[in-house]
Amino acid sequence: MDDVATEAALDRAEAIQAEWERWWRSDPERRERLLARYAEVFGSPPARDYASVSGDLGFPGLREGFSLAPHQRVAVARMLHDPELGLLHAVGAGKTAVMVCGAGRLRSEGRIRKPLLVVPNHMVEQATKEWVDLVPGARLLAASAAGVRTPQLRREFVARAAEGDWDGIVMSQDAFEAIPLTREAVAGYVARQLAGPIAEADRLRADDAPDRVIAEADRFLRRERQWLERLDVRPREEGVSFEQMGVDYLLVDELHHFLKQPVRSHLPGVARQGSTRAVDLMMKVDHLRAEAAGGPCFVGTTATPVIDNVADMHAVLRLCGPHVLERMGLSAFPAWTSVYARVETVMRRTLSGIEPRSVTRFAREDLLVRSVAECCDVKTATDLALPVPSLRVREDGRREPEVVVVPPSPEHQAYHALLRERIEAIRAGRVAPEVDNMLKVTADAQAAALDMRLVNGGAPVAGPTKIDIAADMLAETWRATRDVPFYDRDGRETVRGALQLAFCDLSVPRPGQWNVYEALREALYARGLPPGSVRFAHEATTTEAKAALFEACRTGPVAVLIGSTATCGAGTNIQPRLAGTVHLDPAPHLVDRIQRDGRAERRGNQNPEIYNRLIVTADSADTMRLEKLAEEAVLVGLLESRDPAQPFPWIDRCAEAVALATTSPDALARAADAHQAARDQHRHTARAQLSDAIQRLEPGQRDLVATRFAEPVTSPSPHPTPAPELGR
Repeated sequence: MDDVATEAALDRAEAIQAEWERWWRSDPERRERLLARYAEVFGSPPARDYASVSGDLGFPGLREGFSLAPHQRVAVARMLHDPELGLLHAVGAGKTAVMVCGAGRLRSEGRIRKPLLVVPNHMVEQATKEWVDLVPGARLLAASAAGVRTPQLRREFVARAAEGDWDGIVMSQDAFEAIPLTREAVAGYVARQLAGPIAEADRLRADDAPDRVIAEADRFLRRERQWLERLDVRPREEGVSFEQMGVDYLLVDELHHFLKQPVRSHLPGVARQGSTRAVDLMMKVDHLRAEAAGGPCFVGTTATPVIDNVADMHAVLRLCGPHVLERMGLSAFPAWTSVYARVETVMRRTLSGIEPRSVTRFAREDLLVRSVAECCDVKTATDLALPVPSLRVREDGRREPEVVVVPPSPEHQAYHALLRERIEAIRAGRVAPEVDNMLKVTADAQAAALDMRLVNGGAPVAGPTKIDIAADMLAETWRATRDVPFYDRDGRETVRGALQLAFCDLSVPRPGQWNVYEALREALYARGLPPGSVRFAHEATTTEAKAALFEACRTGPVAVLIGSTATCGAGTNIQPRLAGTVHLDPAPHLVDRIQRDGRAERRGNQNPEIYNRLIVTADSADTMRLEKLAEEAVLVGLLESRDPAQPFPWIDRCAEAVALATTSPDALARAADAHQAARDQHRHTARAQLSDAIQRLEPGQRDLVATRFAEPVTSPSPHPTPAPELGR
């Protein structure tokens, strides 16, 4: 890359932006006209007061003695009013009850006939039980992936769904994806997506636009058509289609699993292939929307609407508020990012050192939050103030998650040096990609940070290890709580002794091969825990087995459950006696960490205090993963930081964890200063080159060009009244 030319281009871009700011503010009439247009396009309608109507709602068939909390009644009122809605409620807010009551009320009014609830794969039985518990006698049809694994089973399920008068259908995510739309419905989706580009091309022709502009619009249209037609090429089966089920209202729990829409973008870190699951849901919601013609059709719920990409929020708006995007003219992703995205340069640790990296973040956060609130019911943990257990007080007197740092062993330090040699060989082209590559190096580095025995064949290592520290913590809490009684909903004692949860993603139980799960279980048994009291979530390979395991965690003899984010994360309700959580590795994403923590920090936990501890290896791949979580916190905190007095807590928590996990916490700041100094030097060189080029021009040309380009245009002084930033 030509650093000097890059800085010259950035210098000119800043000058153009500053000139635009000066121009639109300089003429009073122009300024007022543009501000009026801005308010027309981006202004939000007055917020509706749903609280005033929620108190009169009744719910036919609801279990006697059960009542919705005020925030749940407001959410149901919005379900009755909004055709599409996002329920962006904090973990433990009771979103399932909202969906069940809202769908039941809509069905009793005759506005929908057959609602379908989609839940994570391991939650089908739990969600079905919750529905029946809330509405005794409800007629439900449920299906996990196993229930639709063959063409015959799929045909039978679709037929039962179509013929029955069901109060609701419950399906796992995999089962839902296994029942596709017909080819005709997919073609309808493609046509609706192409309507905008076709209209734009027609408008350009009608306006006699230049040939090159029309040609570019036609090329874009062809690429868009080819791309859309490749979205769903799955084979179809006779008698198996989503339309044949007769579903007219869709409720999707844990919506963040469906947000990975395909994206094409030049912005750093934004473009992605997408997932078939996300595309499948988008097409089905679009189909139901077209069929409903303005009536109720979709509700999606999640506590974490953004994972690691600004595109996630655009996907939420496409699903829950397409009318908001259409009003602003921002349905197309490039148009949306031109308003709501910005690029920044951050310094990040890598296995080979500290390097600059461009990241895409949200812009105009206040405006974006208002547009989200139009189509989503947003309730943060601060808004709800739910009765959840407090975090145990740390040594510094604060109630915050703890970070326990393990110094790197001599074996780990030597292995890290070997990894750097591998990186040098890969970058120099001395090794074939199929033999070694950066993906393999990163995986090995992460495994070594968890436990060196994962990369050295199980050979003994110098301690203490993460397993030693985790086992000591878990055994200590087990001894302190083994006589504490826990009770059922009716106040009857069910079991004595608390439950603890240990998360580990980078290792799995593997008989005959050394792994963290079995090593931790052996260490716990060696410290006195009874045989059989330590269980693995991976043992439960069917929906029924998982339901039995979780019931044993709630009311049975399980003392420690070891699992992964996928097996024990979102939707896992084992909180009644959950005394604390140990993380043996950083979560893949910040939303995963929030979901992990939500297993214990949840209503219904009978422990007044809980602990939450992350164990990290210093100066390892753990540090790099924590820095990634810190970057994600800026995105995830979009909806959490509406009150400046109460910023998103995970921004500081991630920064603290990064500082503790490195022996050089100021290294990033020093690298950032050096990087900025280099940029300043490149920009100075670019300006000097431009000045020299101007001096070589003829006198008349020189005066004309120098007036505009010799020096950067300076930004005008702030306007006396606040005004939005127009145009990017």
